[in-house]
Amino acid sequence: MSAHQYGDNYTLTMMEVHTLSYIEDHPGTSSGELIQYWDKTKGTISQILTKLEKLELIEKRKKDGNAKNLYLYVTAEGSRVSKAHKMYDILDIAKTMSQLQKQCSAEEIEAFYHVISVYNEVIKKDFEINKSPRKRTDVTPLP
Repeated sequence: MSAHQYGDNYTLTMMEVHTLSYIEDHPGTSSGELIQYWDKTKGTISQILTKLEKLELIEKRKKDGNAKNLYLYVTAEGSRVSKAHKMYDILDIAKTMSQLQKQCSAEEIEAFYHVISVYNEVIKKDFEINKSPRKRTDVTPLP
């Protein structure tokens, strides 16, 4: 998985920096929420959070009256890195759109994004069906 450098000190993968930004946008989220949101294993999310915590980009806190659960917050430096990532994404999207507009009309670009959106939903639905432990019955064999 490729990584991008944010500032002089932080080289993060796309998953790591997007997790950081999610925590910034949802202060007090839990690792369980991240597991569900990203559809990743507990181990994967744990590795990401450990790295972000070691870099002092996030911190874990307990809420009063609940010593069991830990909640995640970005640090000031974590917020700075998250904002740098968001700016990087904005500039990257603008660059991509500029390149597309050189050869495609606005209508073609809109149709492309619509098709990609529908395709993504089809893939997600198929993934959920295949992930299910029950046997698939909706598949017609090829002749």
